[in-house]
Formats: sequence, C-alpha cells, structure tokens
Amino acid sequence: MIVLSWVMTTREKQEDLSDFVRRMLDETGLSESDVAEKSNKGISQGYINDIKNKRVLGSGVSIKKLQALAKGFGVSEQLVIDIARGKNKDNSEGELLTRLTEGMQASGFDELEDGAKEDVLADLGEIAQHMIARLLKRQNKAVVER
Repeated sequence: MIVLSWVMTTREKQEDLSDFVRRMLDETGLSESDVAEKSNKGISQGYINDIKNKRVLGSGVSIKKLQALAKGFGVSEQLVIDIARGKNKDNSEGELLTRLTEGMQASGFDELEDGAKEDVLADLGEIAQHMIARLLKRQNKAVVER
C-alpha cells in the first residue's frame, strides 16, 4: 500500500525526500525516534528531523543513511534512493495498472484458487478506495490553502 501511495503522490508533484519522510511519518504513525530505532541506529532521530525540515537535502544524504531510513520505514531501499536522487517519475494510470498486473503475474496470482483471487482483488479495491480518499483530501486541502 505504501508503494502505491507513493506512485499516486508522484502524480501530484515530484516528491522530495523531505516530503517523503513527512508523509511516511504521518501514514505509519511512527515517530522520528521509532524510525531511528527500527533502522538499528543507522540513522539518528536528529538526522531524520533535519531531512524532514530540509536542513539536509536528499542529494546530500549518503547511501548508508538512505538505506537505514528505508529500513526504519520498512520500505525498499531503491524507493528511498530514487526519491532522494530525484528519480521518482510521474506515473500514468496505465503504467500503474501495467506494473500491478506484472506484479500479480510474477507473484503467482494466476495460480491462486478462485476464492483467494477474490480476496486479493477485494484487498486491492480497499487500497484503491483509501488512495482516492487521500487524493480527494489533498485536493480539498489545496483548494482551501489557495
């Protein structure tokens, strides 16, 4: 769900590392201290705060720190590195659907029994509803702020 959230966020604007950290803290309910602890002390609470508040920019964060940040949030290292280096691209709905389909095929979705397939599709429907609600909330917030 977090990766899907990131894909949808990048459609709205290019997400930098600071945006990512703020969003992940909000979505996961973790504190900066929690993330530092989950990273096995690979990144400090203070450094996470510096990233969040743009005192340290993504391009200046070492690969080791980015890997620790990924571990702390429980997401892929490549995702965090791409965001930090500005490589997160705008993703069309078609590309997202293609990536989901490829992922489902690679994971053996076609080999599941019909009941299990229905469960997976129901879960994807719930994820989509959550994403749409978040996007609508952001759009309403943006309108209010203008």
